[in-house]
Amino acid sequence: MITIRPFANTDADYEILAALATAIWPEYPDTVEELKHRDNTRPEGYIFHRFFAEKEGNQVVGSGVYLQPWWSMKPGKFYVNCEVHPDHRRQGIGTALYDHLMDLVAKHDPVFIVSSTREDQADAIRFLTERGFRQVMRAPVSHLDVAKFDAAPFAARLERVRDLGIDIRSMAKVAAADPDWKQKFYDLDWELLEDVPSPDPLTRQSFEVFEERLL
Repeated sequence: MITIRPFANTDADYEILAALATAIWPEYPDTVEELKHRDNTRPEGYIFHRFFAEKEGNQVVGSGVYLQPWWSMKPGKFYVNCEVHPDHRRQGIGTALYDHLMDLVAKHDPVFIVSSTREDQADAIRFLTERGFRQVMRAPVSHLDVAKFDAAPFAARLERVRDLGIDIRSMAKVAAADPDWKQKFYDLDWELLEDVPSPDPLTRQSFEVFEERLL
């Protein structure tokens, strides 16, 4: 038997969520502190609800969320996502979570609903496709092993950059040299984000939210 319950916002539930997220995405391990920070710095005034799926014995085997996407807000737009522990898939848990979320979203008269997954997750893609979702965007991911990075082959390019009057500094050095660095970073960040392809226009968050997320 599968039970769906609201996320309790307790330390215990955050620990469960971190362990679950890490089991699902081992390449991107989450910590309780990171999860809390993201939740605590989420912009106010947007709908956000998280749930757990439990099997008998109160064993959490999945999580789901529905929300208004504050990063790309349009009237009637909602984001829905449900994830199941790898050891408990193909048992109807994802379907139970999804149906529960959609029943709740329906009360808000949604105009359209978005979700996301990774292209190597064939089961997740099939799950979404069977429910009417279609691909509208791909976001390639690149990784750099900083510890093994060899800067020597790029020395000449770095020198050309310096000749243009561009200095590459750490954020700590920039903060020490310019008391207005946060505002400048905020303006630059938005200018760069506006150049990122997106199926819907992005929504600029307040400086206060941006500042909180820097901490």
